[in-house]
Amino acid sequence: MDAGGADSGVDAAIDAGPPEPPLVMPDGFHVVASADYALTTGHSGFAISERFWVGWRFSVPEGETWEVDGVGFHNRGGSGDVFGALVDLDGPDDLPDSVDLTSADVRDVELAPLAGRGHVVAPVTATLTSGWYAVVFGTSAFGASATGEYVGPSTGHVPVVGQQPPFTILRDTGATFDQRPGPRLFLLVRD
Repeated sequence: MDAGGADSGVDAAIDAGPPEPPLVMPDGFHVVASADYALTTGHSGFAISERFWVGWRFSVPEGETWEVDGVGFHNRGGSGDVFGALVDLDGPDDLPDSVDLTSADVRDVELAPLAGRGHVVAPVTATLTSGWYAVVFGTSAFGASATGEYVGPSTGHVPVVGQQPPFTILRDTGATFDQRPGPRLFLLVRD
């Protein structure tokens, strides 16, 4: 870090300027997220690329029904589109049934345009009842064409107690890795 506290490494280009404001919710919606919004400058993030996709497992509590109208994350940069997918899971340790997300457990996949650094929301819609689910974001599939060194969720947010950590899927091997540094992946849920 330089004397001013800014990152002088590879993420310096995305750290320029003030942090982004939190996502402004339209009336009638709330956010369910893997982490509270607490982004400041000086944070890096996870890569979304042809090889790496990022996801997050979450549960809908017993007796609740959620009307989801979007899935998203705070992006670090890049251009093009990413896809957002919503996947049914069998439990807290489950993952999508296929690495390429073409299996029947995938409920919806939609594209979201990137506009550099800021919030990205794919218009995925679904009615979710009690159970486990995942959101997955990626490129180079479903028409997504995102490019750039900084495509992916920023880190440095405060993880929500009790939430599952986000994960990365290595597409060529199918390996997955839990991630702990606090990227913020989220759902837009109708009140």
